[in-house]
Amino acid sequence: EKAKLFLSEENWDKALVALDAARHILPSDRGAIILQTEVLCLLDEFNSAERLLLDALELHPYWPWGILELCDLLIHHLDASDQAWKWLWRLRNCLTLTEEDRRRWSFFKASAFIEQGRLYEASLCLRRSIKRNPDNFQLLFLEGWVSLEQGNYYSAASAFSKIVQLSPAHTDAHYYLGKAYQGLEQFLSMRKHFLISSQLDNKEAHPLLLSPKIFMEFAKEALSLFQCEENIPEPELAVELSPSSSILNEFPDDPRRMGLLMRKKHCSQNKFFLFQRNIERLCLTSNEVKEEILNTIQRELVGLYNLPQVSPQAS
Repeated sequence: EKAKLFLSEENWDKALVALDAARHILPSDRGAIILQTEVLCLLDEFNSAERLLLDALELHPYWPWGILELCDLLIHHLDASDQAWKWLWRLRNCLTLTEEDRRRWSFFKASAFIEQGRLYEASLCLRRSIKRNPDNFQLLFLEGWVSLEQGNYYSAASAFSKIVQLSPAHTDAHYYLGKAYQGLEQFLSMRKHFLISSQLDNKEAHPLLLSPKIFMEFAKEALSLFQCEENIPEPELAVELSPSSSILNEFPDDPRRMGLLMRKKHCSQNKFFLFQRNIERLCLTSNEVKEEILNTIQRELVGLYNLPQVSPQAS
């Protein structure tokens, strides 16, 4: 109860002390284990959460919640999907699985296959699971993503269309449905869903990881690593939060693109745009942002200017 009070006040350190005390009195208490796991994950202390769950599963060997949470950590946070298999296998011997437990079990099996690059096995697993859970967003989304990776655009379009029908404001589903239509060369449908995803992205915009000023400094530093040929001037650098409507009208292929080299018709100097929100979308730290800026500049400029490759360590 003390821990819950501290959690309501977002006092994580005192909550952990209280939970340690509760587990000292009764190490097997599932409520304290669940709460402590949640706090450690909120603090990104994933290794500590793993140790806690391993200890808990010594006391409760066939506890579905503990096994599933451990699999989630191993697959999605600790890059150890190979270690998740023995725990996924143990679930076969659990006698108290709910329908939600079975759904999560299927989701983690498919996720482990994907993390290991075993896309065909992931697709078979998802196909079976979706028969039992035809309206589950997570399973449908994974099926669509795997189908895109395999170049099976009809299957991808079908999966993402179902999600959009069930949840018209599902931003990622609109975006990847646009990618599926792009693969099918149905460009009017592609533009329609890319536009919707762009509008939803702008509505749901999260706070920036870096200030625009610091982001521009990182961008200038990264661009300076690429030396253009003498007869080709360095492109003018511009940073925008996301692609503007005018850019999307002229280059409708991807509203989440991270950079764009715009070639000017009546000027020798091209203009290079970086889109901060799109670059930061999957980044958790400033170093990851730096690396993604470098990768984006390299993708856009190397082919045009015939520049040498630059490794992320160079920045």
